[in-house]
Amino acid sequence: MARKKRILIGKGKKEINKLIEETGMKYVTIPNGLFDDIYCKSEVKGVIQQEGEDGKKQWVESDTKFTELELIVFIFLQFMMLNKFTLTYTQFADYIGCSSKQLKVVLKRLQHFKGITNSRYSKYEDKMIVEDENEVPLISEKVHTAYNPKTKKNQKTLHWYTNYIPNHKVVKDKASKPINFFIVTFSDFNLLIDGKLTRNEFITYLFLLKAYKPSVDDNHQMYWKLSTIAEHLNYKLTSTIHSHIEKLLDLHIGETALLKEIRPKNYDSQIDKGEEPSSRYIPIFNPQKLREMDLEKSETSLPEVEMSSNQREINVENNEINISDKETNLNNQEIILSEKETDNQKKEMTEEEMEAMFEEMDIDLRNDFLNPRRTRDSGFRSTL
Repeated sequence: MARKKRILIGKGKKEINKLIEETGMKYVTIPNGLFDDIYCKSEVKGVIQQEGEDGKKQWVESDTKFTELELIVFIFLQFMMLNKFTLTYTQFADYIGCSSKQLKVVLKRLQHFKGITNSRYSKYEDKMIVEDENEVPLISEKVHTAYNPKTKKNQKTLHWYTNYIPNHKVVKDKASKPINFFIVTFSDFNLLIDGKLTRNEFITYLFLLKAYKPSVDDNHQMYWKLSTIAEHLNYKLTSTIHSHIEKLLDLHIGETALLKEIRPKNYDSQIDKGEEPSSRYIPIFNPQKLREMDLEKSETSLPEVEMSSNQREINVENNEINISDKETNLNNQEIILSEKETDNQKKEMTEEEMEAMFEEMDIDLRNDFLNPRRTRDSGFRSTL
């Protein structure tokens, strides 16, 4: 099927929200590598502005920090691309909550950060192409024609394309499904846009969405210490993350909590011993929104062996479960499988069993991805 032309939105926030909420694609899949390989690194290869000998600013290659605003803009570009609309710099900046000058810098830098993927969108058709892994710029910027409903005419305007998308695995009948990803719904994104969360709080929320494994029972999710989350997100003060987590646990959208906390039975005893306790942080709001879109747990995730289980997370999980042998024996069902059990579990899963699991998935995320259905350390926002 040939690609449809994009629409140039003419009014702003209300029109954007109406387009996405009523007739558009209301969720996006984000590669885990956006955190693991880019945001959580202290520095990655990119570009920065420096003053040249002539006194003018110029872009030069350099190791640099990937910022909160850059992560947020990248996610919104996914919504723009999948819902086939574009915006002027001013409209875009107003919606995100930054200046046009900041936005132009972010869009320039996003073209120089790189990620690895084996997938790309076809230039001419609404379909996914799976190939060998390649290093790609996070986004591309091109000038194309878009229809302007206000003037009822086509006009040349900037389009931004997200090249860094989740890896896909080819399954039965050459169909493909995303792997190693997490899902951000438009309702999640609006937590930021509507001012319910600051940028920094929103990034912490996204990190917990990435850490959550939908295919795993809540009582077997990963335990996290606040200091470990702070380390991943490059915070020096654990108290900053503590503040974020308290806000996320207290926040309700209507009657729905954003997160819930599951504490181990030895939580208080850890504190009494002067040790830092750990907890499981389980998303409530995000999975509910996915269910409202008829996306069940098994349909928004692949088997656990295909999910985000990078070695650093596995090591953190193993190190953070600090439960005595006695408690372990009494509470086998309430702790995460030991490293040995996990290895055995992975070895026992054959290719045939994995294939059967894929076949049980009723909804193909790829089709939702490409064919929209009906159906976001202070109270202030940070700058670049």
